[in-house]
Amino acid sequence: MFGEPLALIGAAIGLSLIVLFFAAVVSIMNSRSYTAGLKALWILGVLAFPLLGPLVWFFVGKNSHG
Repeated sequence: MFGEPLALIGAAIGLSLIVLFFAAVVSIMNSRSYTAGLKALWILGVLAFPLLGPLVWFFVGKNSHG
C-alpha cells in the first residue's frame, strides 16, 4: 500500500543528494577564495562525507576565505 509512494520519496531524496553533491563540487572548483590544494581537501571532504560534506561547504566553506 505504501511501497510505491515511499519508493518515489526515496528516489527524490536520493536525486536531491546527488544534485547537492555535484553542486558542491562545482562550487568548490569555481571558488576563488581557495588555492588548488585547499580545493582538493574540500573535494576529498565532500567525497568522504556525501551528505555532511556538501552541507558544511555551503554553510561554512563557501563564505570563508582560505
